[in-house]
Amino acid sequence: MSSKMKIALIRPRFLGRGDVRERLVHNRLWSPLSLARCARILEESGSEIKLIDAQALGLNPGETARAAGGYDLVLLSTSPIDRWECPSLDLSPVIGLCRELRRNRTRIALIGAHGTIRPQEVQKLTGADFVIEGEPESAMVSLGSGETPPKRRAPVRLDDLPFPAYDLLNVGRYRHLVLGGPCLVLEGSRGCPNNCTICLKAMYGNGYRTRSGQGMLSDYRRSITLGARAVVFIDLDFCLNRSGVEEFCHNLSGEPGRVPWCCTAHPGSVDGDLLNLMGSAGCRLIHYGIETSSQRILARLGRPEFKNDLSRVLTQTRAAGIFSLGFFLFGAFDETEAEREETLRLALSLPLDFASFHIATPYPGTAAGDELSPSQPDLFPGVFPGQDRTTLEKWTNRTWRRFYLRPRILAGLARARTGRRPRKIG
Repeated sequence: MSSKMKIALIRPRFLGRGDVRERLVHNRLWSPLSLARCARILEESGSEIKLIDAQALGLNPGETARAAGGYDLVLLSTSPIDRWECPSLDLSPVIGLCRELRRNRTRIALIGAHGTIRPQEVQKLTGADFVIEGEPESAMVSLGSGETPPKRRAPVRLDDLPFPAYDLLNVGRYRHLVLGGPCLVLEGSRGCPNNCTICLKAMYGNGYRTRSGQGMLSDYRRSITLGARAVVFIDLDFCLNRSGVEEFCHNLSGEPGRVPWCCTAHPGSVDGDLLNLMGSAGCRLIHYGIETSSQRILARLGRPEFKNDLSRVLTQTRAAGIFSLGFFLFGAFDETEAEREETLRLALSLPLDFASFHIATPYPGTAAGDELSPSQPDLFPGVFPGQDRTTLEKWTNRTWRRFYLRPRILAGLARARTGRRPRKIG
């Protein structure tokens, strides 16, 4: 092996099951933030690197393996940072790519949620040489030196991380379904102090870490210089880092050349003052975790208590010039059909601009998943025991149609895609 390591970093191509919703929502073309940070760290430590986003390039396993030919090691991501919390249940694209890489006698290291929560099983399934568990950036210096990184590593300090190597990617390929593109992914925090039973936080490690507002602003500006026309902050709850968000927004307000940005938040993490500040700084969309209308299921999910009126928060969001998107789950624990119907009615009644409906997954590594694991034979179970996936898929498909095939929603999507603000209520 040469003294200068040659490392190819790859996001494999995950194919949707065919329908447009599956391809756009679950296998969306968002920039691979963490993988691109790893690329920059390796490059700065002296390695020769190549960053291959097979998802964006549309490469099949054979084409991807050929693109990585001649490299000492492939660092293969099974889940980009926007899927750390909800990794794909289908590992066949990773297994197929590893098979092609092994034909070239290429050494393979895996990063991502799958190997973090099931390292031995995933290594055996893929034939990878080793698995890097947890957030990968802290392992890159060892990797670039030709060493297998230690399993126990200190959590990274977000303000110490370099700007991702987005200059090595075709930025024009990345898009946000509402804000358009080119779109790049950034972060203002990692982890979450709450203890939701269904939330997979294995990749984030313990605790909650934040990035300074100045650090976020620097990343935002550099993204624009690379051609970004929209930015996604991928935090689990962006607004928990209130001081950082306020610093970011105060510095950004009135700045020329701004591009729209969006984030995810719990409804209880915002108020009218913060929303107005975010709106004045160019925030155009907030993804709110609403999950279900059932208080019984919310209690089992361990969701933080929300005392404010949800409709009022959404009305304040729109008044601040920000579109809202609600996340909803079907099939958590022993949810009944009546509770699903009530959740659908809630989604249709709220002043939301957009919504996203998903099947609840009891991932290993979550409190809910670990509670089921002794009786669960699947490596990555798709649904909770007692729930039927076919039934839940019909429910989600039906709900997507019921929500979006309404003139108000379609008009709102048109406004968002053309850079206009939401219409005020009343």
